[in-house]
Amino acid sequence: RFDMCSIDRFWQQNDISTLMVTSKLFAIMLNRQNEKIQHHKELYYDKLTSIYNYIRWRDLVNFEITNNFSTYSLMYFNIEGYKHLNDIYGSKICDEALINVGQGFRSFNDVRTIYCRVTDDKFLVYLPTQDKEIIEKLYKHLKENLATIQYGEKFHLICGVYIHDGNDILTTAIDKANIARKQPSVLKNGICYFSQEQFEEKKFKMELELHMFDAKNNDEFLLYLQPKFNIKTGKMVGAEALTRWNFKGEKILTPNLFIPLFEQNGFIKELDFAVFENVCKFQRKVIDLGKTPVIISVNLSRYQTDFDYYIKNINSIREIYNIPPSLIELEITEGMYISKSQEISKLIKILHSFGYKVSMDDFGSGYSNLAALADLDFDMIKLDKGFCSNQDNEKEKIILGFVMELAHELDMDVLCEGVETQEFMEYLKGIGCNIVQGFLFDRPIPAINFYEKYIK
Repeated sequence: RFDMCSIDRFWQQNDISTLMVTSKLFAIMLNRQNEKIQHHKELYYDKLTSIYNYIRWRDLVNFEITNNFSTYSLMYFNIEGYKHLNDIYGSKICDEALINVGQGFRSFNDVRTIYCRVTDDKFLVYLPTQDKEIIEKLYKHLKENLATIQYGEKFHLICGVYIHDGNDILTTAIDKANIARKQPSVLKNGICYFSQEQFEEKKFKMELELHMFDAKNNDEFLLYLQPKFNIKTGKMVGAEALTRWNFKGEKILTPNLFIPLFEQNGFIKELDFAVFENVCKFQRKVIDLGKTPVIISVNLSRYQTDFDYYIKNINSIREIYNIPPSLIELEITEGMYISKSQEISKLIKILHSFGYKVSMDDFGSGYSNLAALADLDFDMIKLDKGFCSNQDNEKEKIILGFVMELAHELDMDVLCEGVETQEFMEYLKGIGCNIVQGFLFDRPIPAINFYEKYIK
């Protein structure tokens, strides 16, 4: 009766009441339906990009793998340096970039792909194919799409790809795509395919991390020493402390296998103290045996930021073994004294007040400036081999000669690392370098061997 609008009639109260009840029923039904749709979106979709969230993506991909395609590829994306970009350009611009990536997935012409935003700037894509042409086509599509937004040239997509071999479960496949995404080569090429070597390397690093604290407690970090020689006299005048890891007593690991890892996870600070203690133990043994110890240099990692704690700790270790601080030289790398010159100047003064020697390590390897020689009271400059290796460059010879003369005027010794040939040694002697170390004289050797060969 309500829709007969062409007929004039008088609306009675019961008509109006019926209309109200009916409209309320419709309103309740529509509201519930809307809530259901909204809940579905919140449960299964990413709020910002409107593409699937990880939970929904995982369920759909597992269904596809089980029922349709058991061979597939996974692509794990992220925007390189996203947090840094967020600080520079703000969340609005960065949110626009993320939305653009979501739109790029939707506009890709292969409808079989299943994609999601995992978290922050990270995205996962399932492709029911192992065709690299399609994989790289999607990557190129997203990259070109992203370049169209404001500051698009600043947003660089990187991607790790795992082509499923038919054995791994989904979570393992995701891990492998993620391993590929974190490979150094991805920064250059934008895309990196997973290999078994990457997986073995990841497993190896995990083993190292799980065991590193036990290794320190078990004295698995061994002291190796590389001698330093005076060119003019040919005599050994000191040594540099290095380390090797006797991993679980099964194999000796060289520093390149664990130092970069320790720098990433922060354990490098603990290793600094372990090496320092090994040096103190060695010096104590030499003194107790009635021999004359030589000065041993120990690296101060650039990751040591709490200098008060560092000084307190090394002094505590040294006092346990009753070692004179004059028998230890601390090497400060270029990266530290260039970026924190005021703090390093204060640190050097404190170290000198205790009686330690302090050297400037890796001079010339990057951005060394001569002002550091005047501002910082070093006892020795250690020249990076690359800084003085070009023997045919007359300008370089002039610069090196000037550095040598300046250092000597400031009462600093100069040491050059990496001397491997007699010709190079003669060249260094000619430009005024008086102390050298390198394979021409000796490699890093176990402390016990160093004692037998040079001290005893």
